[in-house]
Amino acid sequence: MNTLSENITQAISDFNSIAQAIREKGIDIPSNTPTSSYAGLIRNIKNQPVYGVSGLYQSSSELLRTDDAAALGYSIDNTNGTVESDFDDLFPWSETEIVNDTAGKFVKFPRMYFRIGTDGQNRLTDIAVSKYPSGAGDWYAVEPFMYGCYGGSETDGKIVSVSGAVRKSNESRASYRTKCFANGEDYFPIDLYHHTVLKFLWLIEFAEKDSKAIMKGRCQSSSKCNTGGTDSLQTPSGFDPVTGQMRYHYIEDFVGNLREYIDGVFAGGIGRTNYVTANPADFTDSTARKSTLCYTAPDAGCISAIGWDYQNPFLCMPHTSVENENYNTYFCCRTNNYDGNYPLLAAGLDYSSALQGFGLFRFNNFIPGGSSPTVGTRLLKKSS
Repeated sequence: MNTLSENITQAISDFNSIAQAIREKGIDIPSNTPTSSYAGLIRNIKNQPVYGVSGLYQSSSELLRTDDAAALGYSIDNTNGTVESDFDDLFPWSETEIVNDTAGKFVKFPRMYFRIGTDGQNRLTDIAVSKYPSGAGDWYAVEPFMYGCYGGSETDGKIVSVSGAVRKSNESRASYRTKCFANGEDYFPIDLYHHTVLKFLWLIEFAEKDSKAIMKGRCQSSSKCNTGGTDSLQTPSGFDPVTGQMRYHYIEDFVGNLREYIDGVFAGGIGRTNYVTANPADFTDSTARKSTLCYTAPDAGCISAIGWDYQNPFLCMPHTSVENENYNTYFCCRTNNYDGNYPLLAAGLDYSSALQGFGLFRFNNFIPGGSSPTVGTRLLKKSS
């Protein structure tokens, strides 16, 4: 029989092994954490709530809430544009911070973990988010980052995120990239990786693939709005009933007003490979220094599935499509209808867009060096 001292020694060894395994999952446990705290920490991780949705590859645009999200919801007041959401007080939304930075105003997102479900063809079927990987499944960490509250405007040759400014448009993706980088080494333009993360949070909160059913954003109009049009809103998410300009958890024009070039992706064209990277140092308007996704771009049509590449997490593109000229099933958005000569992507819809086939999951295509008065950018920043 082991002595009390031997049992304690073995317990400490076991706790250290568990702590190391947790660190390898990307969860920060300082090396000097008292062993007496391990048990409580492990219980905390095990009991962390999980908020999810399923039905991403089903014809209905509505998703089924899963896990601890099953009884949650939201309401929209179309008179004043406010969105009251159960998720405002839950992780990760409750642990976001508004940061006033030298380059403007940002929303800082905490480290979070996503559980990813797919079918045998690498099509997303379900997703969930939690503070820690809790329970079975394939979990992926997202490190903290800062997302510009406002669409990009220009000051002294730099793209910034400020209220009351004219949104920058009619420049190339390469030019926007240079002006974002001009703020310093931690800054970069909106990219496929982080845009996907925000779209996942949107899907989990609203359980709806058709973004127009939640908030359309400014569209079907003759002009763009300046930044700051949603500053008077009393809730984190909502819209201006007059202009249609919206924000999602303080991110104004998440949908609408201007489309935004998405960096970190070079699209091959229908039936071809997409090239991607999550490293801002490798952002280029070419295939250089990029990985290839494990699935090819679908035919023109209505997006029916979003793909997932386990070697390139969160670098998600349309996977399959269906013929539906009304765009009222699945993701209710057109696929990017292009050939290999238009490899640059711009997300969403703009002030002049019609509603049919446009929305949060729509990508438009442009040639390298191309520009448009309806396409802008947004500034992001690395965080710790």
